[in-house]
Amino acid sequence: MKARWFSRGSLVVVALVSSLGVAACGRAQTSGDEAPSLSGAAQGQAPAATQRGPGQRLFRQIDALDLTDAQREDLSDIEDTLTAELSSHRGTARRVAETLVNGLEAGTLDTPEAARNQQAIASAAAQASASLARAMNETHDVLDADQREELIVTLRSQRAQTRGESGSETRGGARREGLAKIAMELGLSEGQKQAIRDEVQAQIDNVFPDRKAKREAWEAKVQALGDAFMSDDFDAEDFDLAEDAQEAIASFTSLASRAIDVSAHILDPSQRAMVASLLRTRAAAM
Repeated sequence: MKARWFSRGSLVVVALVSSLGVAACGRAQTSGDEAPSLSGAAQGQAPAATQRGPGQRLFRQIDALDLTDAQREDLSDIEDTLTAELSSHRGTARRVAETLVNGLEAGTLDTPEAARNQQAIASAAAQASASLARAMNETHDVLDADQREELIVTLRSQRAQTRGESGSETRGGARREGLAKIAMELGLSEGQKQAIRDEVQAQIDNVFPDRKAKREAWEAKVQALGDAFMSDDFDAEDFDLAEDAQEAIASFTSLASRAIDVSAHILDPSQRAMVASLLRTRAAAM
């Protein structure tokens, strides 16, 4: 459940990933099987995510259950509260983006400001984690045992189908297509594209050196979370919903500085200006 709810609900993690990805014209993968690709916002879908609210896909799956009118009203309140609480972190996301934009334009990162951003991201991630845990607990309490089981079984079936029907290949193709479009807009040479790919991969390896083990651990956690949600005794706070983000957050300042350095020696001034404009546009749409 969490992979749908948290990775697509936290604007804070999105800001981190999109800032690094756009600044380096690449997308770093997390240790989980989906990038905080919430990604929607990191892929230029922020307006839709804002209109629908965090966790919209999961809540629409819950809507498909046979619910009473009272349950629908309670769940609507839970979704509205979660949306409002997570949306309160947009200011942090925009400040992160603005610091990176300024760094791209100046050719150097304002390190003290980036350090303040890192602290703000860590604080917002903790608050977002608490909001998500509370929403999950409240949803669990609203649903009865049969509804909870139907929800988890359906989500697992959808997940298996997506992964079994070349889901990873499809997502990878879409990501490559998106990056190719950005590369075309920027007018990157083959040498520039290769240099950026090499740098992004190096940073992924540096920040997430044990991705396979973490991915397997994450799969086990998601399974345990679903099993617990189907039981009567469930508390989302037993699961660290922000665990995946902590390594990236801890490395934010150094990664941001590196991304700007990379842009300075790989991209020409006009290309850096285009990246800064793109990042600023995305931040405004959050």
